Amino acid sequence: MEKDLQNNTNVNENALNIDVSSSEDQNEDFLIDALEQKPQRIRVIGPRHPTLISSKINSISSSNKEDWNTAIQKELMNMERLNVWTLRKKKDHPITSTLVFKEKQDDTGNTVEYQACLCAHTFHQISGVDYQSTFAPAGGLLSLCNLMSFATIHKYEFHQMDVQSAFLNAPLQEKICLEIPQGVLANKETQVLQLNKALYGLKQASLVWYKHITKWLITLCFQCSITDPCIFWRKGKSSIWLYVHVDYLAIFIEDFKQEIKKDFDMKELVKARLLLGIKINHLSDGFSLNKEHYINELANRYKIYKVWI
Repeated sequence: MEKDLQNNTNVNENALNIDVSSSEDQNEDFLIDALEQKPQRIRVIGPRHPTLISSKINSISSSNKEDWNTAIQKELMNMERLNVWTLRKKKDHPITSTLVFKEKQDDTGNTVEYQACLCAHTFHQISGVDYQSTFAPAGGLLSLCNLMSFATIHKYEFHQMDVQSAFLNAPLQEKICLEIPQGVLANKETQVLQLNKALYGLKQASLVWYKHITKWLITLCFQCSITDPCIFWRKGKSSIWLYVHVDYLAIFIEDFKQEIKKDFDMKELVKARLLLGIKINHLSDGFSLNKEHYINELANRYKIYKVWI
């Protein structure tokens, strides 16, 4: 019977097949099926500040449908590559999930990437069973400004790196099962996906990721600041300072970039331009900070084209 089950689902206990067919009709059907869930108003954190969009309207009706479709397939392939889940027989009541879409913007407000993220419905999670603690520290603005002052004095380069699919790298301790989402070839009636990694949307996801990145940095001889748990440093031939804000890393020296890219899929920015929703300009004698892009966004949203002071 086990063989029959596997034959019917085209999967085995250790691997999943991801439907990434290049057929135009199949891709369009998959995209529409995935988005036929209850439409949501999504707060997109592009340059940290929200832009309201409708996932269904922007994904199906717009001319960017192919970009959203590519984003969905990329997300599913990332999960397969990082071993986010394992196929199991359906026993316990699994939690459900939804696809969230967002446009990632640069410091000028232009869209640079279309992202699809599979997020768990946390209202199914039970405290004490599916999760324990949930609080995760995030770097504060004052700490970032102090490091920027330090970098100015000591002539350090200030770089920013983005950990791709950060939460999906962090091992999950609790046993949580997920209903099989669209795009995964398996029998939804008899099987579920047991999560091996922290899926976006889980109540403990941020904490699990913070513990994972902290443990990894300590293995590289970094020390954690007593005053701010999101600041790390390492002494050697040249000191390295890190500022961690969820999946963004601000790096105050250049050597460390190649080292971290050995273990994580990183998106590198040559110089830090946008962090915590603040636009960063590099000057010869320091940095200047502003939120010009956010002001322009608000002006366009509320149709404020001319202001007298």
